[in-house]
Amino acid sequence: MTVQHELGVVLADVGALYRTADGPSEPDLTRLRELGIAWGRRNRPLAPLVLAVRRLTESTVAAMIIGAADGDVPQLVETVRRTGVAAVRELVRGFEQAATGEDVTAANLLWGGHVPPEPDYAVIALRCVSNLGPRIDDVLTARGRVGAVHLLSDGGGFLLAPAHDEKDALQLCEELCEELADPMWLAVAWRPNTEIEDAGVQASVVLDLVTNLAEPPGVYDIEDVVVEYALMRDTEALVTLLALIAPVVHQEPLRTTIEALVATAGNRSKAASTLNIHRSTLDYRLNRVGQLTGCLPMTARGLQTLATALTLHGVVHRAAQRRR
Repeated sequence: MTVQHELGVVLADVGALYRTADGPSEPDLTRLRELGIAWGRRNRPLAPLVLAVRRLTESTVAAMIIGAADGDVPQLVETVRRTGVAAVRELVRGFEQAATGEDVTAANLLWGGHVPPEPDYAVIALRCVSNLGPRIDDVLTARGRVGAVHLLSDGGGFLLAPAHDEKDALQLCEELCEELADPMWLAVAWRPNTEIEDAGVQASVVLDLVTNLAEPPGVYDIEDVVVEYALMRDTEALVTLLALIAPVVHQEPLRTTIEALVATAGNRSKAASTLNIHRSTLDYRLNRVGQLTGCLPMTARGLQTLATALTLHGVVHRAAQRRR
């Protein structure tokens, strides 16, 4: 049985749980533990498994938001996210029972609810073009970052390292960028050691945002995407915003007109020139956008709302299409 086939079996079981309103039953959790044991006994690494489950969770949430039709969506989204956490927790427990010898500290801190006695941690979600795990270990050792743990696979994952405060956490990320000298995106969140799970959620959402926004490689935190982050975590507001922008997204001339206006900071003459259309044509399209959405793109507030809605539409739709 290939790794991809085994992974497909696990994800099919987890995906089935997302279609139940009450969350996983005890037999469901037992089944996941057994899958974790089997994964470990076949000497498969843990990171690809749990990171694939996380991607499945977020793609399922995104699909729910896109297909939102009633007021129960926020509750359903929360149920899926709780189920995803429970699924990873049981898979890791089973993996531990297989006694592979692999360090599962990072997974337990992020999903298992474990609280280390000390210290506080920088939680870093990262995306890269290759598996940097061994090189990251070397950098951390050279920099004296004792006690760091990670959960990395090809393309990225999570790194948790002791850090005194937010400034120290950012400094660690800058050190990694400097030493590794590879294109990568790092989203960092610093929290007291009792809030590591929350920090993991924050870092992963920030990473999804900056990569979907096509930001350049570098170090990011919540301040770089604070508005988008707040909306991504408020399902009801996000559903409302996506419904607002839907008529624009589905009409390419209107969408490209808003994108051009945003790119030119609201300068209509420059936007018309960029699109190679007459100014009166651009104004007609903008008026049409206002009629369809209730937001006036000729005003700063209206344009900002439309720009944010377009951005989040892209983020959510790409997440819905992503599997593993």
